[in-house]
Amino acid sequence: MILIFSPNVAVDPNTCDKCMPPAQRDLRATMTLRGRGWHYPWRMPSTSVSWSRFRLDAFGEPYLVWHDGPDYAAFDALWCSDPVFVEDALADGLAEHDPLAAQAVARLPLSNESRARFIAQLTEHIGKHPVGFHLRVAQALHQLTGDESWSREVLRVLLGAGFWNDRFDAAIALTAFRPTRPIIEALASCVQDPDYLVRYHASNTLLSYAGLRPDVTAHAHYFALIRSRSTPADWSGAARVLAAAATTAIPR
Repeated sequence: MILIFSPNVAVDPNTCDKCMPPAQRDLRATMTLRGRGWHYPWRMPSTSVSWSRFRLDAFGEPYLVWHDGPDYAAFDALWCSDPVFVEDALADGLAEHDPLAAQAVARLPLSNESRARFIAQLTEHIGKHPVGFHLRVAQALHQLTGDESWSREVLRVLLGAGFWNDRFDAAIALTAFRPTRPIIEALASCVQDPDYLVRYHASNTLLSYAGLRPDVTAHAHYFALIRSRSTPADWSGAARVLAAAATTAIPR
């Protein structure tokens, strides 16, 4: 079977299954007819129909959200027209442990009452659910509260709580936090990670802390040390230099 997202886009479900992270391989599709082509509103197992419907309308096809990131244009329009409806839908999404719901909550200009309600709901989910969701919840709590101590929950993911894609997402997430010695030390350890993308994103975050261009490929010496064919000794050398540079940014 071929899943057709639009009259011009077709995706083989077997190919999708191989390229998606394990946490998203359980997506299931039901088929309805929309416009000129067959349309498949994707739905996660155990996910409420109301949340899956809202998710599709607000952010687009789940495969494209995973592959390209969410498109917030429709979501923002829905929020402007009916914020109460959107907040209720996001509460359903959090109850379903959907990372996208946590990401979306964090971008809203919430009232004090709504902010307090979401902070309480998000806090209940820390440490209890899948790693990708845990990470997005920690990020959302940092954005909603301004409390830098939420970095400890991001570090739990960075230091091996999830798959490689969770770890590099955690390295990216740390760019929003103020540098501290524990954070820098954790990132330096990940510059020595066996997975190249973890090394790459950990290096970029350390460069951003140091006030340098946060793209390790633009720094030929560091990139030569962390690239995929380097040896662990090279990774260790890059980690030491990058950590030293980032440490200068720690407030005294």
